Amino acid sequence: MSVSRITILLGSLVLLSSCDSPPPDTAAGAASGTGGSSAVSATGGTTSAPPDLPPSTLHVNGNKLEDNGKTVRLIGWNRPGTEYMCVSGGAFFDGPTTVDNLQRMQSWAGFNTIRLPLNETCWLGINGVAAALSGAKYITALSTYVTLLRSYGVYVVLDLHWNGPGTTVGKTQLPMADADHSIDFWTAVANQFKGDLGVIFDLYNEPHLDAVASLTSASGGTADAWSCWLNGACQLTPRTTGGEQQVGAYTIAGMQEMLSAVRGTGAQNVVMVGGNNWAGDMSQWTANAPTDPTGNLVASVHAYNFANCRDAACRTILESIASTTPIVIGELGENDCLSQFIGPFMDWADTTGVSYLAWSWGSEDCAKGPSITTNNTQGLPSGTAPDGYGVYFKNHIASLPAN
Repeated sequence: MSVSRITILLGSLVLLSSCDSPPPDTAAGAASGTGGSSAVSATGGTTSAPPDLPPSTLHVNGNKLEDNGKTVRLIGWNRPGTEYMCVSGGAFFDGPTTVDNLQRMQSWAGFNTIRLPLNETCWLGINGVAAALSGAKYITALSTYVTLLRSYGVYVVLDLHWNGPGTTVGKTQLPMADADHSIDFWTAVANQFKGDLGVIFDLYNEPHLDAVASLTSASGGTADAWSCWLNGACQLTPRTTGGEQQVGAYTIAGMQEMLSAVRGTGAQNVVMVGGNNWAGDMSQWTANAPTDPTGNLVASVHAYNFANCRDAACRTILESIASTTPIVIGELGENDCLSQFIGPFMDWADTTGVSYLAWSWGSEDCAKGPSITTNNTQGLPSGTAPDGYGVYFKNHIASLPAN
């Protein structure tokens, strides 16, 4: 999900979060104790220490995910902020990253996963991003938070959400990853987290190579969107309308290149690969899926009531994929503050064994985010489900069998 995407699809600008008064970064101060004791949270309250957990073995087994011999579905939500705060909000996170905030999340029964959107230019410390919010400092802040989440048994999905070809700063969702920096990004991220299989890599948030001004193959001819999606090397020119950041033409990185970069580090982590048309078109995913020598590949789709994958036809395609490959709904939501879309969709996913992550645990209302929570700012009691959308999601995941 992105500001530009909502603008394109809904016809009006909807901001993900106000950055006028960014909350202070608290990730570096988040502390965890040792098993069997208590820990003091960053807000001063006493909270239970993280449990003693075995190292994760999360991997693909057929069309399921398994961890330590147990079938796992990834159920939870996106936590936006780490893609935009470093370039426009003066902080690393949009909201608290304290132990007590995490335990508010864990009070939602059924929850086990957070997806964190990343910014390529902030991670790599390039293209003029403020030094205080990029490079080693950005990596340390993200890694500290991931360590906190993992110490409490929460799976973490890291996705390349915003990128910046050439010398541009990543400030919005572009149609595809870039050959200039995205390979370096994934090499670095994989090296950072390959020691923990409970961290999942989502190669690119929402490819939309079928919605660009031009797409040219490496030989200079007209290019096929799915071939470029897989192999890269195509030159892309973004549209000049619709709110997308204007970066000029650039050469894209394909899914196979990025996956190979991850595997080149020795990382065995599960990797998610989203389809075309804002990750909503999965019609040619199986025919074009990258080759993974580890077999730890997962199909990812984004499903909203206003986007591409919202009907029975899409679910039929997903059922075909799910017969051989695990599927994670990387983003799931609706913008009408109701549950008429997510309700049947989650029922279907539960029956099919598909994982899903809501958009989002944020500070906005149900229509603008869409958010399942409210008041997710420093010092306020985040974790409240304010509307039909959030209430339904909370109650639904609580009704699921233990995962």
